[in-house]
Amino acid sequence: MKLDRAKPSDYIRPNWRFTFVLDRYGVKNRHEVGVESIMWSTDYPHHGCDWPQSRRVVGEMMKDVPPAERKRILFDNATELYGIRVGE
Repeated sequence: MKLDRAKPSDYIRPNWRFTFVLDRYGVKNRHEVGVESIMWSTDYPHHGCDWPQSRRVVGEMMKDVPPAERKRILFDNATELYGIRVGE
């Protein structure tokens, strides 16, 4: 990939991950960044996070997100990024 011809998104998609706590707008526009590039997070125990209502908040925020995309955002992206093996 040549630096002078590549678009910024050509660098960002394979190299960056973005996290969010409460971002309904971001969830609705997830395909602009790429579902494979975003990860939900919680900032427990800091104030201003969604805890102790995390499950409810995530459910409401992602109510229109297909199950496979929801799983990728909530789980798969983080396990792949950090090399976490689950269920082995």
